[in-house]
Amino acid sequence: MPFIAAVLAYVWLGESILAFELFAMVCCFGGIAVVAVSDQSETSEDEMMPLVLDETSGRGTSAYQIGLAMAILAAAMYALGGVATRRLKALNFAII
Repeated sequence: MPFIAAVLAYVWLGESILAFELFAMVCCFGGIAVVAVSDQSETSEDEMMPLVLDETSGRGTSAYQIGLAMAILAAAMYALGGVATRRLKALNFAII
């Protein structure tokens, strides 16, 4: 989530990203990708049964893929909430 927040702050708030921070974000994203790929390869065939099956191609979406997408979406929404709150605070926006 922190690297998503940093990218959103860069785009939305105009904050700068230092070279070290960019390197750390790339390492973080790479580590998450390694974990996601390795967990999927070690999952048994029974656990990879598709929840949603496309009848034309015969391919499906597994619970693992849906869970991974939901985790990434949750992290992105949390980061967006944090950056939006910071932006509204800078505008002296009062919530009643």
